[in-house]
Amino acid sequence: MRHKTEGLRMKEWLPFLFVAWIIICSGSQHFRIYNSFFTNMFLLALAILYYLKKRVIMRANFITFLIILLYGGISTVYGVCIHGLRFNRNSFIIFCISCFALLILQSNMTKSDFKKKYIFFMTFETIISLVCFILVVYLDYSNLPGYYERIVPYTHQPGHNIVYLTPYYTMGWFSLNGFFKRNAGMFWEPGAHAVYIIIAILFAFSGALDGLKPKVRMLIVGILFLGVLSTKSTTGYMALALSFIFQILHSPQKWNTRKNLIIIMGVIWGIIFVALFSGVFDKLIYRSGSFGTRMNDTVSGLSVAFQNVFLGKGMFVAVSEELQKLNVIYISNGLVSLMIGIGVPMTVVYLALLHTGIKRLFQASGVALCCVELIFLLFMCSESLCTYPIFLSLLFLWRNESNETGLLLVKSRLYQQHRGMS
Repeated sequence: MRHKTEGLRMKEWLPFLFVAWIIICSGSQHFRIYNSFFTNMFLLALAILYYLKKRVIMRANFITFLIILLYGGISTVYGVCIHGLRFNRNSFIIFCISCFALLILQSNMTKSDFKKKYIFFMTFETIISLVCFILVVYLDYSNLPGYYERIVPYTHQPGHNIVYLTPYYTMGWFSLNGFFKRNAGMFWEPGAHAVYIIIAILFAFSGALDGLKPKVRMLIVGILFLGVLSTKSTTGYMALALSFIFQILHSPQKWNTRKNLIIIMGVIWGIIFVALFSGVFDKLIYRSGSFGTRMNDTVSGLSVAFQNVFLGKGMFVAVSEELQKLNVIYISNGLVSLMIGIGVPMTVVYLALLHTGIKRLFQASGVALCCVELIFLLFMCSESLCTYPIFLSLLFLWRNESNETGLLLVKSRLYQQHRGMS
């Protein structure tokens, strides 16, 4: 009896922890960036533990896993041997662990389960971030539990920066004269936080919360909505508006005309109100701040990408020196960064696979599908996200997306016997 109880408890917490850690590994400032070794070793341990409980690997996912790693390896060797660039070992190891974790997770979890767990974790994270945001920005309170200052040496010039953060909330860095006046959550900057909140909103709008009461669904979406507003992210606001358009196009039977107008106008006026008092329009109109930086990153990055159109510079090599000559310190356009690494043809292949993954995950078509794809395109062009686990997950199948016959590569006899006995 005790054995069954312990198994039941693990069955409940292990999948949720696995999904939560996948999100954490997709950009948490404290964990992914500053404690990457521990974070990824823990992800690897979770993947192994989850596999030992399930004992299933889908053939299609295993083939995808091998192709990705094979091309990544060949591309890296090309960059090191042909272009003489430095091999980025840490990035390669992190990438391999991420792909392996997704291979295990997606071979054993349905997409509906994943979306629910994703929403619940991001709602929890958003609530914590909103509390911290109010304390830090409006109540001028900085002594949050776990607060510390991280000294980060510059790689491109003498000196260092100071990042103010906790494991669960990033407050800002020295170059911005102290704390953000924006909600970055646990991520490296507010725009990245907006990305992961909006993905949760899209999951909710694609039916992941249909089993819950309407008031609970509205409460969750409301919390996530406030989270996006508090990021004061230009990309986040545009994606938020597109998310509500997606909801109306994706589920027209759930909405009437009056309700549509009320919701759309409420969202638009809410975004305009916050944007007027947060400098968002300045970034759009005058190309100042992050917008100007991203524009420069895109133009300069494309000039480097087109130097090696077909094969790129290499996937896991350092190209920072070439970019610094063009006044690009850290390239923010993830799609252009991917072109630099793997070349234009393979980037097109990546986008084609991403299209298929988005179509499956959100079960959308037509204009609704275009809305979601435009949102993800905005994300990739504003942040270096293409090789982070959440985005890589779109390249793999989920457990319920194909007929099991002929797709199970590994299912041990011991597991089959255990299932038969139970």
